Amino acid sequence: NPASAKEHYNRAAELLESTGKWNLLSTNYFAWAHVEDAEDLSQRERCKESIDAFGEAARLFKDSESKMREQSYRIESTEERQMMEMLMDAADHRQGLCKARIALEEARSLDKEGKLGSASEKYGLVAEMFAKVKQGLTADEDRKEIELIITLSKAWKAMAKAEAESSPELYEEAAHLFDEAKNLSPGDRAKNMALGHSRLCMALGAGARYADTSDSALHAAAAQNLESAAKYYLKADLQSAAEYAKASKLLFDSYAYVNRASSEEDQEKKTKLYTMAE
Repeated sequence: NPASAKEHYNRAAELLESTGKWNLLSTNYFAWAHVEDAEDLSQRERCKESIDAFGEAARLFKDSESKMREQSYRIESTEERQMMEMLMDAADHRQGLCKARIALEEARSLDKEGKLGSASEKYGLVAEMFAKVKQGLTADEDRKEIELIITLSKAWKAMAKAEAESSPELYEEAAHLFDEAKNLSPGDRAKNMALGHSRLCMALGAGARYADTSDSALHAAAAQNLESAAKYYLKADLQSAAEYAKASKLLFDSYAYVNRASSEEDQEKKTKLYTMAE
């Protein structure tokens, strides 16, 4: 729970501030509190506020690193000096992580605003930034977590570009990447969300091809994948995404009725099909 974690980090920072020897570490914990705040804002789709919180976290990590470097010469214990060096390296790494998260929130914001070309480019930059972050990691769990973000960023890049260009091939690429993300996801909710995104992209790809060909088999594939996407979104507790998938299915069904009506010669049947499209 980000809100609870934020409270614990703030309390730890306040306790460290009251000590003499280790009060310089308080800034590091205040930075972590801002990271948790940024994560919470991101989960609630408040991208611009999340950007500000990640920016403040990056500033505090930089300030923490500087304070530790200034004071490190005073530490006589070899063990304590090694711990301080480890904390300084970690603070430097976290600055890069916060900057990458800022770029991700910026990409999401562009996506939500419908600036799909710019969003796609930004997602590509995000993937590159997280790849650099991954290079500085040694723990397998940390590397896998970053690899998930890289894969999702590549998927969102392909999806945004697919939407901008109505490209079936890019939708299919995005679907494949979301399937890869599912395999990297740590829990059932994340797996179901990735599967929902994958099925949605498969549906949109089939829908784009249907728009060009009016092939009824493609309409059936789009409808089936949209039903599947809605089910996975519900399992992930993403109600609005599930409703979007259901609404998209209704739209595709309307297109199918209109196409059938336009080729129907019987006037009564034609009228009925147009009515169903409404």
